[in-house]
Amino acid sequence: MSTTASDPLAALGSLPGVPDAVDSVRKAVDRVYGHRVMRRRSNEVTAEAALRGSRGSAALAGADWNLEEVRRRTDFSGEDEARMVGAALRLTAEAGQLLSIWRQSPLRVLARLHLVAAGGAAPDDAVGRPRLAGESVDEPLIEAPLPGAEEVAGRLEGLSQLIIAGGSAPALVTAAVVHGELLALRPFGSHNGLVARTAE
Repeated sequence: MSTTASDPLAALGSLPGVPDAVDSVRKAVDRVYGHRVMRRRSNEVTAEAALRGSRGSAALAGADWNLEEVRRRTDFSGEDEARMVGAALRLTAEAGQLLSIWRQSPLRVLARLHLVAAGGAAPDDAVGRPRLAGESVDEPLIEAPLPGAEEVAGRLEGLSQLIIAGGSAPALVTAAVVHGELLALRPFGSHNGLVARTAE
């Protein structure tokens, strides 16, 4: 069996420019971790990074709130934008709890992430499961052809198998593939962008 067949993401990791980009990101992260402020106040820095990441994810989903508003707010119910920001914050909090499950059961994690994001904002029978044939997708900021439910199921299964099998590709490459595939598939009726960014 060829390396490409047994480790398909390894080929992506060796494409021109990818190793240099991965190395550049690793060095940048190492610099952040090595910074004296990070060593002394890592909990504060981690919390701030999580808050900013949630705000950024919500902004990409159309709820571009000022960071101070996200900090100040305690009620994220009501209007659509508030619910989107609340969903992004909940996903960030939930993601850390699911890391140990991801490598064994990525589809279970994706279902849980969708439940956390869309619970209360989408019909109960459509939350936490891939969409069925004929079901619509409410993702107005993603303008790409929508694959059918059967294709979605097959590709999700393939993505799951890649994650479970692991491989030699850098984690950044795997994260990019997960993010891109979830955005392309839009497997759920809503909140696909938030789920994709959390899953990466």
